[in-house]
Amino acid sequence: KALPWVIVALVFYLGGLATIYFALYRPARMAAETAAETATAEITSLNDQLTQLELQKSLVQSELDTTRGELVNTQEDLATAQGTIEEQVSSVANANIRRLAYKLLANINTARVALEKADTAAARQALNFAKADLAELEGTDIAADALSGFTESMDEAITNLNEEGLETSNAALESLFAKLLLLVSNLP
Repeated sequence: KALPWVIVALVFYLGGLATIYFALYRPARMAAETAAETATAEITSLNDQLTQLELQKSLVQSELDTTRGELVNTQEDLATAQGTIEEQVSSVANANIRRLAYKLLANINTARVALEKADTAAARQALNFAKADLAELEGTDIAADALSGFTESMDEAITNLNEEGLETSNAALESLFAKLLLLVSNLP
């Protein structure tokens, strides 16, 4: 008598197991498999993206290294150009000093020739131009010692531009001319 009840209980037990299997376990397993496949696909996609990003990073790093090299070369070129510019500025300054010195020399010579002809007006005019040239020359970066005595000799020549002082004025111009020749021969 108990056997039929055991069989009925066993059938209900197996039916419950089948219901649990088909209603809960199997859908959860299928969802887990689907989630695993989705996760695997996502991992593969992320690995591909990582590979692409690493490739882009290496390309950017390569470009950065190239740009740094170009920057170093450009900085070297800039330093070379700055050195050349400084040399040229120095050459222009030296040429300007020479130009002013020769201009002063020419005006002093003009004054000397005018004094030889006893033309005090022309000598005074040439000395006024020479005085302006000397002021310009003093405004350059020439050493002050190189121009020592120039102003005094020129003032003496201008002061003595009259009938009585022509000899003194001529001697002052000769002294100034000799100093100018010495200056011009020692300019850079």
